[in-house]
Formats: sequence, C-alpha cells, structure tokens
Amino acid sequence: MSVILVLAGVLCGAGFWVAIRGFTRRYAPSLESAASDGQSTSLGGLTLDSSKAAAASWKTRAVEWSNSTVLLLGTDFKKFSKALRICGKTSAEHSWAKVSAALLWGFVPMIAVLAAGATGFSVPLWWGIVGVCIGVPGGYLLADRQLLEQAEKQRAAFRGAFVAYLDLVKILLAGGSHTDGALYQAAQVGRGQAFDEIRGALDWSRVHGRPLSAGLARLGDELGIQEVSEVAATVNLAETEGSSPSETLARKAEAAADRALSEAQADANALTERMSMPTVIIAFSFVVFIAYPALSSLSSAL
Repeated sequence: MSVILVLAGVLCGAGFWVAIRGFTRRYAPSLESAASDGQSTSLGGLTLDSSKAAAASWKTRAVEWSNSTVLLLGTDFKKFSKALRICGKTSAEHSWAKVSAALLWGFVPMIAVLAAGATGFSVPLWWGIVGVCIGVPGGYLLADRQLLEQAEKQRAAFRGAFVAYLDLVKILLAGGSHTDGALYQAAQVGRGQAFDEIRGALDWSRVHGRPLSAGLARLGDELGIQEVSEVAATVNLAETEGSSPSETLARKAEAAADRALSEAQADANALTERMSMPTVIIAFSFVVFIAYPALSSLSSAL
C-alpha cells in the first residue's frame, strides 16, 4: 500500500508541476498570432504595441500550453483539418479541449475514491489509480470523437442550406440569368454559416481571378462535402463548354434533397431505437409498482 501511495503522490506532484510550469512561464506570442491580433511592431525597439502581449490572460496561456503539450505528444492535426474547418475551431482550441477532457476524466475516479474513503466506504486506492490510467487517455480520445460528431452535424446542416441555394440558382437560371450571376445573386439572398461560406468562396474566386468553380471546389475540399465539389465540377463544365447547367443543377439539387431526407430519416430511426430500452425499463417499473402491493399482501397471507 505504501508503494501505491508513493506512486500516486509522485504522479499528482508531477501533474501539478507541469500545470504550474505551463501557467507561469513567460508568454512569447508567435508571429502569426501577433499578426492576427493586430499587434504592431516598432522597428527601433522591436516592442509589441498591445496589452495582450504584456499580460496574457490565463485562458490564452492555458490554450498555448495545451497546444504545445498535444504537439509534443505527436498528435497530427491534418486528419482533423476538415472537421476543425467546418466547426470554426483552431488546432489550439481543440488541443485545449483534449487536455481539459483528459484532466477531467482522469481526476474524477481519484476524487471519487477519496470521497468514498472520507465517507467511510473502504474502496481500494488502486481503483482510483486504474481509473486515472483509463480516464486520461479515454478523455483525450473522446474529444476527437466529439469533434468529428459535431463536424458531421455541421455538414448535415450545410447540406440542407446548400439544397436551398441550389434551388435559388435553378430559379434564376430558369429566369434567364447567366451562370455567374445566378450563383452570386443566390448567395446574396440567404443568411447563415452556409451562405457565408459560399459567398466567401465566390469572393475568393473573384479576388484571385479564378473561375467560380475553383472557389466552390476549394470550399468543398476544405469542408469535406461532396455535393459542393460535384456542383463545382458541373459549373466548371458549363464554363469550359459554354452550355447551360440548369438541368444538371436541378438534378444535383434533387439528389442533395433526397440525401438530406434519407439522413434525417436515418437519424430519426436511430433515435427511435435508442428510446426502446428506456421505454422497456419504464414499463417494467410500472408493472412492478402495480403488482408489488398485491404480491406483498399475498406473501404475508401465506
């Protein structure tokens, strides 16, 4: 038991030392963060004209420390680039989520064991150590799963808005508008994250002197949405061949709408299956609640 106590003390002490070291170290902002925050540098003294560089908040230091820690562990953020892009998060923010989840799920078992011991229950201390060893990597990986699930929800919402966008484009093309004009006008009508992303992609094409299909293809690749890439290929074909993409876009809109409807039905069926077990438990509890008085009186009479 003494060896386990010493090991637990060493692990807790090392964790506190790493946390204190990360929060108290001198903050040195990177050139990218300085440029994004609007910090200006004087050429003579090389000093930053910003209060954030002089005294960074605890949250900024925590995010920087967690990002350094996650990168030190060898985490590759390239496989999460599309999920981070559609969720509007940075790699540093996701690192903070991973580290905080690992600390939460790691310390909860130890705190539960200590609380049980304080209340009089004899719980072995090694249970808490095993819980820490399982909870830390479990919480670390759980943050990745939550990010991917949130990205799928954002993609589903984007597809629904993209179907509405294609319907507007189809109406404008049927009214005699040019392909570029229809794409721009339809993007200006809607509001929300999806239409903002579409307007940004079209503006990117205009600024860089590229065709609109290039901006849409870039957007579809960044967000990982196949429908946007397919529409970009259709628009590219119309731009190179000079044909009208109205019929093709109409079929794309119908296919995207059918896919969104099938995904919604699949989600509804999954929720229905998840509710079957709680329903059975509630029905069984109700039967026990009704039958218990009769069974109790019958057993006492016998």
